[in-house]
Amino acid sequence: MKEAREPSILDGPKKKLSYMEQREWDGAEAKILEAEEELAAFERELEAAGSDVKRYTAAYEKVQAAQRRVEDLYTRWAELEAKVAK
Repeated sequence: MKEAREPSILDGPKKKLSYMEQREWDGAEAKILEAEEELAAFERELEAAGSDVKRYTAAYEKVQAAQRRVEDLYTRWAELEAKVAK
C-alpha cells in the first residue's frame, strides 16, 4: 500500500519553455563558456597593451563589451532557469 504524500509548492504545474526558449536553454552553457573565453582573451590583450594608450583603450572597450555580454547571457540563463523551476 502506498503512503499518501502531502503536495508541496514544487508540485505545482511546471511552466514549459517554448520551442525557441528550449533551444536557447540547450545552448546557453556553450554560449556562456564561449563568452567567458572571449572575455579572458580580451583581458590578456588589455594586459599586453601596457602603456600604449591606443591599444589599451581599444582593448578596454572590448573587455567592457565582453563583460556586458557575459552578464546578459547569465541574466537570460537565470530567466530561463526560473521558468523551468516553476
